Amino acid sequence: MRLNRLASFIAVAALSIAPSLVASADTASPTEQTTSIPQPARTAPAPATTPSDDASRYAARERHDATAAKFRGGGVEVIIGGSALAVALVVVLLLVLL
Repeated sequence: MRLNRLASFIAVAALSIAPSLVASADTASPTEQTTSIPQPARTAPAPATTPSDDASRYAARERHDATAAKFRGGGVEVIIGGSALAVALVVVLLLVLL
């Protein structure tokens, strides 16, 4: 039993030290590495849209697509994401197994 604990300790220690050993094995010297700092792109800020611009764009879309003019909001939708589905699956599995 004592040998099993020693082997487990050695395995955990080796796995915890390995990433630092790999990171320190960089072959390039510090003088060979470039240390350039990227400069942010200098662009003009986007012009702010006014509500009248939005209204004219929406009106143009409605003229272009007849189904957009018929759309009425307020529908109720239930969206179940992957995380919620995974949690529900785990709960069902726990209920079945226990």
